Amino acid sequence: MLRQPLAAAVLLLLVVLACLSWRRWPNLLFDYGRELYVPWRLSAGQVLYTEVSYFNGPLSPYYHALLFKAFGVSWTVVIVSSLAVVAAITGGLYAGLGRRLDPLTAAAACVTFLSGFAFNLVRDGNYTFLCPYSHEMTHGVLLSLAMLVLLHRGSEDRRQGWSLAAGACFGLVWLTKAEIALAAGCAASASLWLLGSSRDSPGAGSARGKAAASFAGGAALVIAGAGALLWLAGGRPAVVQGLGGS
Repeated sequence: MLRQPLAAAVLLLLVVLACLSWRRWPNLLFDYGRELYVPWRLSAGQVLYTEVSYFNGPLSPYYHALLFKAFGVSWTVVIVSSLAVVAAITGGLYAGLGRRLDPLTAAAACVTFLSGFAFNLVRDGNYTFLCPYSHEMTHGVLLSLAMLVLLHRGSEDRRQGWSLAAGACFGLVWLTKAEIALAAGCAASASLWLLGSSRDSPGAGSARGKAAASFAGGAALVIAGAGALLWLAGGRPAVVQGLGGS
């Protein structure tokens, strides 16, 4: 009974907080300026790591560069994308926690996320999900959440496609920040281990192995594809930095 009204309340809070804090999130003189400058240079045709120095994975800057190519170079383009990321994380939290716990707890978690992490205004900016010091962090969190949701779906109906898609999400996380990839890897390992441990059937161990193989395959496909694109763009140095140095 409470699920739909609470979901509507969370959505309303997101809209209200966005309006109240509109364009007051970042500090352009510190880290956030890089988050606009790097994709702008990439959208102009320069190559990450070889022509543009960078120390994180390639996913976020190239994603924003594609947005700049499609919609023009503008801070508003990045803002709209970040709002979509925040909305997706909020929806994932509400759906996941509401399913495992209850709608009221899920709504409370979403309120905490929106008010304390997404739209919080701090003196120096940068530490919000709307205009973070590093978009690799926010993109990595969203992809990690998607990975866990897909693994959960796979544990319910045993179709390997879910694990394959979850692995693809992890491969994308690998292209963000090393610390986010480490956390996502630990979460995925625990989820895959529990997949077999939670089943009493004789084939539980086999199901775990198949899910792990599908997960690894999905991750490998994404990482290999990214490596090939980096090689074409910038050669071996771009591959080493993009896949191993983030």
